[in-house]
Amino acid sequence: MSYRIERRDNTTASKHLNKEEMQQAKYGILRRAVSCDMTYLDRRDHYHSIYYNKMVCAPGFEIDRTSGGLSYKVGDYYLSSLLGRGGGGSVYEGRHRKTNKRVAIKVVTKSRTEETRAAQGSNRRGSAGKDVNSSVAYAKKIQRTRKEYTVMSHLRDHRHITKLLDVVENDKAICLVLELGAGGDLFQHIQQKGRLSLYESWFLFRQLVSAVAHAHAQGFVHRDIKPENVFLSEDKKTATLGDWGFADVWCSFKDLKEGVGSLNYCSPEIVGGLPYTGPEVDIWSLGTCLYAMVTGNLPFAADSPKQVVMNIKTSNFVLTGSCEADPLLYDLLSRLLNPNTLERAKMADLLEHRWFRNGPTLAHIKDRRKRTGSATNVLATNNRHRTRVN
Repeated sequence: MSYRIERRDNTTASKHLNKEEMQQAKYGILRRAVSCDMTYLDRRDHYHSIYYNKMVCAPGFEIDRTSGGLSYKVGDYYLSSLLGRGGGGSVYEGRHRKTNKRVAIKVVTKSRTEETRAAQGSNRRGSAGKDVNSSVAYAKKIQRTRKEYTVMSHLRDHRHITKLLDVVENDKAICLVLELGAGGDLFQHIQQKGRLSLYESWFLFRQLVSAVAHAHAQGFVHRDIKPENVFLSEDKKTATLGDWGFADVWCSFKDLKEGVGSLNYCSPEIVGGLPYTGPEVDIWSLGTCLYAMVTGNLPFAADSPKQVVMNIKTSNFVLTGSCEADPLLYDLLSRLLNPNTLERAKMADLLEHRWFRNGPTLAHIKDRRKRTGSATNVLATNNRHRTRVN
């Protein structure tokens, strides 16, 4: 079956169909419905500038005609703008069709689309091996997604853990319907402010630690704690920890061996390929998040991934600005970012630390004047090495 798709807008923005640019007032033929994927319709202007003579459904979704335009529906939810895309899937803002409640919907496809096969050159030599590798990768991603919603189901009652509201699954995709962080993520917040005041850092850090401590007590480790996975309420005063795709069960008598996470936030044992129990890698990542909040930078950033790994293994970091005048903060960071797992702070040590319990001193709380930290440092370094270990 073929579908006639016509472009009727007057913008100069580039639009594509089947990887080929579409000109204004021109139409193209879409041979198969599955080759029209949301990957190529994720920018808002696409929804208004492409006219469908015959509505085409992307894999795993239905088309809703009631809104008068192109709207994707999955289960009882309508999808709107793309919030982000990563190795674990794409996240869209959505709303419930009856209550209009705003939600975040994480979409994990179960296989490659026809466009992806074409983009990767499935007709070229060696494509069979790539297809096999891709199938294994997708199977692993689906397995992680199932584990993610299992973990989140166990942790859903904690105030500072992103709530799993619903799971919608069909033969093409798994969709996790999640609580929406209307205030964006912590990474964006740091980027906008340059760095956070010591008081705000302490206030949000306590919430993040509360979530991690609860998960550890329930027998789970997150393994990918970073500012991008911490979501804020609209007033920026409530933080929730999300993206549990790399979470796993931990116990004191069994080591984990899988090297996962995001490079700048990984512990020495992860980057070194060593076995670990679990909680210690989360403790390390909490230290890197705290450092990013109070300085606006990453503690081990470098010009190459190799140098980042070297910096992580030696754990050489420097506090800058007013932060260096707070000895309790430096002591806490030194304990959290200790490369020796036997000497690194345990969760109990963190919860009892004076800086964590009492916060920065009055003199440091007054550090609310206009800050001079660079608003691009943490963004530039993190984007340069967003590499996942696995």
